[in-house]
Amino acid sequence: MRFVAHACLFLALLAPSLARSAHAQQSFPIQGRIALNSATSACIGQPTTPVCAVETLLACWMRGQPVLCRAVASEARAAERIAGPTATAESETQYAIERASIIRREDVTDDLRGVEWFKPGFALVELVRRACPQGPERCEDEPWEEMQIVLRPEAGRWSVVVWRSDNEPDTAPEIPDELRQPAPQQ
Repeated sequence: MRFVAHACLFLALLAPSLARSAHAQQSFPIQGRIALNSATSACIGQPTTPVCAVETLLACWMRGQPVLCRAVASEARAAERIAGPTATAESETQYAIERASIIRREDVTDDLRGVEWFKPGFALVELVRRACPQGPERCEDEPWEEMQIVLRPEAGRWSVVVWRSDNEPDTAPEIPDELRQPAPQQ
């Protein structure tokens, strides 16, 4: 009887940590919208989690605001080339986070060991998004684009390392120009 009581206590104490570790790698859908002056996310501009960093990146692209782009850039002068908003007052971006996970050592296969953009401790966020140029009422026929975004922890925030979408070739992703550090002046 004493053994059963100890086993139950052990399982009761262990269960929350097992649930947390299982949830960390689990897929979960998040539906969101970003418009020029509104969003469903309350953390845009505050990339303290991988999902908040991705939402900030999506808002950067939609709104063309360098301050948002710099918030998730891994380099100091990363967002200088943002041209301006890609949206009108009635348009919005819709997205669904399909999976957010931290890359573990066992996730890094032999062919990825030497790359700088896929390391243990980085985050991988997979999502679908679509642009709704004429507003959410007319968005049903707009195609969804699949994306993968890799982020790394940096000084209390998450910064974008690379991204790729399903309409790009299946090769190693390039570091986007907006997130590159300029060559040192000589």
